[in-house]
Amino acid sequence: MRAHASLLVFCLACTGGTIALPPIAKPTPTPLVAVPAPVDPDAPLVALDGAIRSGKLKNGLTYLIVVDDDVTFDETLVTLAVNAGSLDETEAQKGAAHLLQHVMHALVEDDVTDPEELGVTSYDRSRFTLPLQSGEISEEAEIERKLGLLRKMADGLKLDRPKLERARNEIHDGGVDEEQAPHAWESPHKRAHPPYGDTAHFTALTEKDLAEFYRTWYRADQMAVIVVGNVDVPAIVRRIEKKFGSLAVPRTPAPTHVALAASAPTGLTVAIEGGDSGFEIVHRIPHAHVRGEAGYRASLIDQFVRDTIVARWRQVTPRAELETSREQFTDVVDLSRLEVNAYDVEDVRRFLREIERLRVHGIDPADLVEQQESYTANLDEPGDHDGAIAQTDALAAYFRDGRPYDGRELHAIGARLFATVTPDEVNAALRANYGEATRMIVARDLDNVTEAQLRAINAQATTPPIEPWDQRPAVRPPMTPPTAGTITSTKEDHGMTVFTLSNGARVIVRPTKETRGSSTAGDVISDREYLRIYAIGSGGWGRLAPEAALQARFAGDLVLRGGLGDVPYDTLREAMRGRDVNLYADIRQLNHEVSVSGKPRELATMMQVMHLALARPRKDPKALDGWRTEHKQLLKDNPTQPYLTMLEQLRALEGNRPTPVVAEAQLDALDLDRAYATYADHMGDLQGTTFLVVGFIEPAAIKPMIETYLASIPTTGTRITARPIAVPKPKLPRTQVLVRPGSDHSIVFDYVADVVTGDRLLAERDLGLFAWALQNRIDTRFMREPRGYVTAAISEDGHRYMRVTMNSRSGFSPTIEKDLQAEVDKLKTTVDQGTLDTLNARYMPRATFAGSWATEVASAIGRGEDPGKRSAYLFDRDGALARIKPELVKATARRFGKPTVIVHVEPVPPAPAP
Repeated sequence: MRAHASLLVFCLACTGGTIALPPIAKPTPTPLVAVPAPVDPDAPLVALDGAIRSGKLKNGLTYLIVVDDDVTFDETLVTLAVNAGSLDETEAQKGAAHLLQHVMHALVEDDVTDPEELGVTSYDRSRFTLPLQSGEISEEAEIERKLGLLRKMADGLKLDRPKLERARNEIHDGGVDEEQAPHAWESPHKRAHPPYGDTAHFTALTEKDLAEFYRTWYRADQMAVIVVGNVDVPAIVRRIEKKFGSLAVPRTPAPTHVALAASAPTGLTVAIEGGDSGFEIVHRIPHAHVRGEAGYRASLIDQFVRDTIVARWRQVTPRAELETSREQFTDVVDLSRLEVNAYDVEDVRRFLREIERLRVHGIDPADLVEQQESYTANLDEPGDHDGAIAQTDALAAYFRDGRPYDGRELHAIGARLFATVTPDEVNAALRANYGEATRMIVARDLDNVTEAQLRAINAQATTPPIEPWDQRPAVRPPMTPPTAGTITSTKEDHGMTVFTLSNGARVIVRPTKETRGSSTAGDVISDREYLRIYAIGSGGWGRLAPEAALQARFAGDLVLRGGLGDVPYDTLREAMRGRDVNLYADIRQLNHEVSVSGKPRELATMMQVMHLALARPRKDPKALDGWRTEHKQLLKDNPTQPYLTMLEQLRALEGNRPTPVVAEAQLDALDLDRAYATYADHMGDLQGTTFLVVGFIEPAAIKPMIETYLASIPTTGTRITARPIAVPKPKLPRTQVLVRPGSDHSIVFDYVADVVTGDRLLAERDLGLFAWALQNRIDTRFMREPRGYVTAAISEDGHRYMRVTMNSRSGFSPTIEKDLQAEVDKLKTTVDQGTLDTLNARYMPRATFAGSWATEVASAIGRGEDPGKRSAYLFDRDGALARIKPELVKATARRFGKPTVIVHVEPVPPAPAP
C-alpha cells in the first residue's frame, strides 16, 4: 500500500552519453525516461529531490545515490533495480520474475540468508539489495565485492538445471503484500500474473522461457544501481562505471511494458467475497494522465476527503473501525478505498449515508483550514524514509516510472499546494468522484448478505432528503468533572515539568517535538497524534505472599473487565473505540502501572478514564467468569509452553523474578473480591504515585486537567506489605545444557555476571558497549549464518546478564559453541580498531522517540530511580562516546565466564501420518 504522496506518476526527458554529477548547491536531476504530452503544459513537474545524485552510463544504465550521514557503513545498501515485474511476463513465462530472485540468491547466500530478504518482486519492477558488512576485509574491498555480485546478477547469471530446480523447491505459494483491485475492475492480465504466483507457475516454467525473460529485460537501459548510505559519491560513481560500464549497449529498442486497461465505469458495482467480517467502499478516481503538480494537488484533496469521512464516521458510531488507502490501479484511474470492519449490513447503510451527506452538503470550511494547518506543519519536513531500505524502495519506484521521491522538496511542494485548496474544489471532487457511478461495494461475510440487498441499501442511503451534518458526540463522557484539587509546587527538570499535587502525587509532563527534522539534543520526538498518561507506583506481587501474589498478578485484567464508575465494560469499550482511547492496568512484580493512550484532542476523556481507573473501578461478578474461560482456552491453544518455561528458568538465573507459567489451577483459584482488594491496596496510595504525561501537549495547557482529574483523586493509604528483598551474589552453577522443542534451530547462551555495586546508569552503559562489541564480532565471524542476536541488561536484582541467541535455517555446526566462546574470550583481552569504529558510529542512547523514552523513564520510576537523572542519561551522547575505550570493553567482558545455561531449541518433528 503506497502513501498518497507517492502515487503521482511523472516523467523526465531522456538524454544520451555519460552524465556528470549535478552540482551540490543546486543539483539538476538527470532525466531518466521519456516525457508524455502533459495535459496541462503550464504545470511544472515535481523534480527529483536535490539530495539525490543521479547519472547514466553510455550503455544506458542509471545510477541513483543518496548520501545519508545517519547511516553507518554496515547499514549502507547497494541495489540493482530492474524495470521488469510479473506484468512483463508472457503466458509461457508466468512466475519468471520471482523465480529469478531465487536463482540469484545462490550467488549471495553467504551474505543474505533468505531469498525473500534479497529483494522484492512486484508487478512492475524487481529490486535486489545487498548490505555492506565491515569486518575481515577493508571497506573498499567490501564495496567492490558487493558491486561485483550485482554485476553478476545483471549480466552473468547461469541458468543451469540444478540452480533452477533448487530455486523451484524454495518457492511456496504466496501473495504480494499490496492492495489488490477488485476483480471486476482489474485487468485480466494483472490478475493472471501475480508477483508471487503459485506453485503451478514455477513448476511449468521452462529453462528456455526463464532465460528469454532474463535476456529481454535485464539490459542496461532497464536497470539502475542504487546506493543509499554514508558513501563518497565520486568514488562510488567510479566503481559503478568500472563494474557496469562494460555491459553491452542495447542494440534494439527498449521492450514495451504491458499497458493495463481499465474497464469503463458502468454504475454501481457489487461483489460478495469471503474473509474477515467487513466491507469496502471503493471509488474510481480519474487522474487523466496528469503527472505534475495538478495530479499531486488532486491526490492531496482526495486524502483530505478520506480523512474527513474517517473523522465523521468515528463521531457517528464506535461500532466499526475504518481504514482508508489509495491505490494506483492503472494509467487512467486510482482507487480510493474505504475499508470498514463491520458487524452487520446496517453499518453499510449508515456508512453510505454519511458519504452521501458529505457529497450533498459539502465539507465544513473550518475543517479544511484545520487540516491545512496540520498538513503544512507535517509536509514541510522530509518524508518517512528514515531507513536505507525505505529510501531504496522509493528510488526504485522513481526509476520505474518517475514516481516522486518522498523528500524535502516534494513535501514543500505539497505544503504549498494544499494551502491553496478551496472548499469549492473539495466539494467538486466529492460530487464527481464519490457517487454511485464510480462506486463498488465489496462485502465479506456479512450475515449472508446478497448483491440485491446491497443495491437496495445503497439506493436507500442515497435517496433524498439528506439531512445536513450534525456535530454530535458518539458517546457521553464517562463521568462529570469532580471537585478539583490543587497543584502545590512546580519545577523544571531536564526538559520535564514536575507538578506536586495536593493529594501527595507528582505529575511529570514531557512535551514532545513533532518530527525528526525539528529535533535537537534532548528532544523527544513523536507526532501530533501521540499522547500517553501513566500512573506508576511501588509495590508489586513479587513483594507479597504467594496466595496474595496470585490475586495481584491478574487484578488489573479483572478490574478492567468490570468497567469504570457507572459504565459497564462493554459500554466503556465501545466508547473508547469511538474516541481512539486505550486503557491498560497491571500489577507487576515490583511495581504497578495504569496507562491510558490516545490523541491529544481526547485529553479530557483520557483524564476521566485515568481518574476512574484509580478511584472508582467497577466490580462485575461476570467479569471473572468470562476472563477465566478465555484464558483457559488460550492455555489449550498455546503451542509455546515449553519455550516459555525455559525463558522463565533463564530469568530466575539472571536475577529477575520469574513469572510462574499459568496453569488452570491458578485460574480456578482466583477470587474477585480479593483481586479488587489487592488492586485498591496498590492504587490507593497516591503518596507514592507518579503520573507521567508524554506527548504533543504543553504543560500550561494540561494544568487545569491535572487539577480537575488527578489532584482530585483521594488517597486512602496503602496496606501493601512491602517486604525488603535482598540482592544476593549470583550463584552460578556449572554450565547446564537444556533441550527444548521449538519451530526452528536455535541456541540460547545465557551469561550472568556479578551484582552491580556502583552507579546503575554507568553499569548499563558499559554493558551496552560490550553487547554492541560482541554483536559486531558475531556479525563478522558468522557472516549472518547462523544469525546471532545479543541482548544485555541489568536485572531487577542488580545482576548483569547477557543472552546470545543463534538462529539457523539448517541446523548448527558442531563448533558453534566453541566459536562463540572464542569471541567472548577475545574481547577480554583484545578490542580491534574495527570494533571501536563500529561502536563510535552506532552506539548512543537511542530513546529519543516518545514511546521508547516513556518506557525507559516509566521503568526507572517503577524502580524508584530519579526520572530526571534517567532522562539526562538517555540523551548523553557525549558521555556515551567518551566511554568507548578498549579497556572498558575488556573489563566488562572479563566479568563474564562460561555461559550459565545453554539451551538448544530443536524443531519438533512432524507427527506421523495416521
